[in-house]
Amino acid sequence: MKKLLFISVLLLAFACSKEDEQKDVDPIVGKWTMYNNTYNTNITRKIEVKADGIMVMDDEPFEEKVGECLYVWKNLQTEKTERMLYKFSYCGYRSLSELYVETEWNRCDEIADDFELLQWKDINYIILKWDINFNEDFSDGSGTGYWRAYKGDDEITTYWGDLSKD
Repeated sequence: MKKLLFISVLLLAFACSKEDEQKDVDPIVGKWTMYNNTYNTNITRKIEVKADGIMVMDDEPFEEKVGECLYVWKNLQTEKTERMLYKFSYCGYRSLSELYVETEWNRCDEIADDFELLQWKDINYIILKWDINFNEDFSDGSGTGYWRAYKGDDEITTYWGDLSKD
């Protein structure tokens, strides 16, 4: 009987700790879709924001996934609120096609703590800002993404797309 009681208490403790861990995960973590319908173009990007601080965005220039753009991200808020701001910095590219293997690179570890706009091979790193509104339990969200790709820009204010959590 004591063993049965001990096992029950142990399972209950494990279940509660698992629930607490999920509450600590930033609500931005998960799968997202970005839509941009400006300039007579329809752009849709599939995005996965990971808890380890990396965001992966599909690179599909010709309706075929050829690679993944890598970003590091951080939450600009100190408290969890229904409206949250995030910053992303482009830090690498992973090729999924033999045609694009030469373009593969990764500097995410170098800039994880420094989100300043950098250059690599004459290409400016892109910095994104997401302004997201979450529902009451943080299970769903939507918002707007903005970007900056020039060193002289102080603000990240150019419209990038509308975002929704999948």
